[in-house]
Amino acid sequence: MCFMKNYNQPDIFITGLGVTCAIGQGKEAFTSALLQGRHAFGVMQRCGRQKGTSFLGAEIPSLECPERFSKRLLRTVSFSGQVAMITLQEAWDEAKLDTVDPRRIGLVIGGSNLQQRELIQTCETYADRVHFVRPTYGLSFMDS
Repeated sequence: MCFMKNYNQPDIFITGLGVTCAIGQGKEAFTSALLQGRHAFGVMQRCGRQKGTSFLGAEIPSLECPERFSKRLLRTVSFSGQVAMITLQEAWDEAKLDTVDPRRIGLVIGGSNLQQRELIQTCETYADRVHFVRPTYGLSFMDS
């Protein structure tokens, strides 16, 4: 396969990167865990995983949230939303995008559906009182 560069298009540069996964939050923690051969696979422990059977996987154990995120925001955003915001903040800070014209910024966000457990928990919690589910829940359900 041959790719030819279109010289009429400006070059694209990756200026920032963020990582949040089961073996580390942030590029340094992630790289260190990889180089040491550590993993986080095992029986999942977080609430909502053990419904009569054991699920195997790699869970993000906890999150360290930047102080700039308000407690109200963190309380209303799903876990995968928090992961996305924290990871994006790391990449944003590294790229120093606060100083860049917003029209020149493009974001690529990759992830997976982390929300299935939260969906089940929400259904169980509000099954008999659906009028208490936030109207914006539908917007926050899918993480990608």
